[in-house]
Amino acid sequence: MATNTFTACEKVIDYDLQESEKKIVIDANIVKDKNINTVSITKSAYFNESNTFEVINNALVIVSDNENNIDTLTYVGDGKYQTSKIIGKEGNTYKLYVKVNNQVFESNCTMPKQVNFDSLFIQDFGGFAGYVPVPARLDPKGFSNYYRFKVSKNDKPFSNIFVQDDELIDGNKVTQPLIGVDYDFKNGDICEVEMLCIAKDVCKYWFELSQNAGGGPGGGTAAPSNPTSNISGGCLGYFSAHTSEIKSIIFIK
Repeated sequence: MATNTFTACEKVIDYDLQESEKKIVIDANIVKDKNINTVSITKSAYFNESNTFEVINNALVIVSDNENNIDTLTYVGDGKYQTSKIIGKEGNTYKLYVKVNNQVFESNCTMPKQVNFDSLFIQDFGGFAGYVPVPARLDPKGFSNYYRFKVSKNDKPFSNIFVQDDELIDGNKVTQPLIGVDYDFKNGDICEVEMLCIAKDVCKYWFELSQNAGGGPGGGTAAPSNPTSNISGGCLGYFSAHTSEIKSIIFIK
């Protein structure tokens, strides 16, 4: 995977593209320095069903780390389980254990070192692209780094996937535009970009998701399939321990 940006609607995670059987969907995140971390558990809908998904409210969810911290997460409603005891730290490895009835799902994820989000600017690329946000960073030389970006305008997020790696730009200054959305910026609009430093298998998950939804080169894959989960046990979804840094800018034409 090169350093291109790929975009697609994130709603693909909500259903199983090839399985006729409903499956458990896990969306689990441990974020650097965040006081509350959340694991969301639902069940996928059939392909021809409406976007109404069954929440799982009876799961056993345990998260631990390599510093011998362990917590059984508290159910807070809407399929969400939370911990205030497990705090994300760079370099730490986190373990996820989920039991739903007689099904067990497990995963490990090591939080990468944070890469500084140096600046954010908006550039006019003309044509179909128009004005596009551009996050700038210096990629650390000699390390494999993987990034995900989330973009919002006036506090309204765009549901698009932006992932990059440093295969072709290791150690360089990076100003890769987040092209793929009609941002339609107007004077005074506030653009916010969150840069996540993510693990390799998490980047692969989001990359495959973007391909399946038609966001990859040539419009995506011909035969969509579920993205490769880094959680064992046969569920959909992912477990990500990542850093996060946010920058915002006011658009002035």
